[in-house]
Amino acid sequence: MIEFRLLGQFSVRRDNSPVEIRSRPAQTLLAYLLLTPNSSHRREKLAGLLWPDATDANSRSYLRKALWQMRKSLPPQHGGGDDYFSADDISIAFNASSEYWLDAAVVGAALAEGAPMEDLIEAVSTYQGELLPGFYEEWVALERDRLKSAFEQKMNMLIAQLLEHGRWAQIVEWAERWIALGEAPEPAYRALMMAHANTGDIAKVAVVYARCVEALHKDLGVKPSKQTQALYARSLRGEGTSAAEHLDEMAFAAAWAEGGPVSEARAVADVRLGWTDAPREALHNLPAELSSFVGRLREKAEVHQLLESGRLVTLTGPGGCGKTRLALQVAAGLLDEYSDGVWLVELASLSEPALVPQEVSLALGLREA
Repeated sequence: MIEFRLLGQFSVRRDNSPVEIRSRPAQTLLAYLLLTPNSSHRREKLAGLLWPDATDANSRSYLRKALWQMRKSLPPQHGGGDDYFSADDISIAFNASSEYWLDAAVVGAALAEGAPMEDLIEAVSTYQGELLPGFYEEWVALERDRLKSAFEQKMNMLIAQLLEHGRWAQIVEWAERWIALGEAPEPAYRALMMAHANTGDIAKVAVVYARCVEALHKDLGVKPSKQTQALYARSLRGEGTSAAEHLDEMAFAAAWAEGGPVSEARAVADVRLGWTDAPREALHNLPAELSSFVGRLREKAEVHQLLESGRLVTLTGPGGCGKTRLALQVAAGLLDEYSDGVWLVELASLSEPALVPQEVSLALGLREA
């Protein structure tokens, strides 16, 4: 049995003995093949992806060397044949039918709502940090975000189940573990506050809130959200200690962390908890989200901070990396800061600059006069 760990480290063990793969290109190639186990990749695609700045001839030479080093470190397990890789003159693939274990596969596996707690614990326990630390390739960054989002989603699901059963000590344990992984996860601090409030330790609630304020300021340069502030105030007053109320708040925390759409249930509870004064539907034209937006807390905070000091902020990056969705998430979070609302103006289809004012007028519902 061979074990691959790519989260928080790069580690390969076979039959409990370490396997050394010292070459960084061989490590990168192996990681890419592991993370796409059911795909056969053409050699020219792999060469261009892993060595984008090299000439075609050089990148293909680097690929052959990396493949040789990888195979040398991971020879066939049972004699004849190549257990782990299939390669020919055209393509290379990882053999998904071989006997192996991959931490990223455990964390990234889809789990339905209400999944067994044991499955959730296995997934969040397996996450030991960001994918391939020290690797800076663009595809690594995208996969890193995906796995981090999968971990956060499962952690929220686990804490929600623990809240439902009133397992306050376990909530403290998992929330602290989440915080120890870094990036000031605000839902984890809220979970800690809920747990301490339910055990009657208001002093610890205050300590956790102070930690949250400090961490958010240090790591993201922002203040706690209205949800966190409201929860802290209610905890100090000794209000909202029922399991149902805590489950509601945890669901809102999960939705906020994922950047998901505001559901009807959340909107009703926002008013009940005093987080909003009136519906904001009339003050924006932002499209409804059809899927959850997970992670990107640091990027959202950075764009928000830039908007505080400048009237124009431009997001740049390759096509398909999520610039528009990030912009829409930031815009949705600014609804309470602009009395006249937040508006989306689509300019991609325009061919003439003179049409921009008309497009803006249409988005705002203004009539020409």
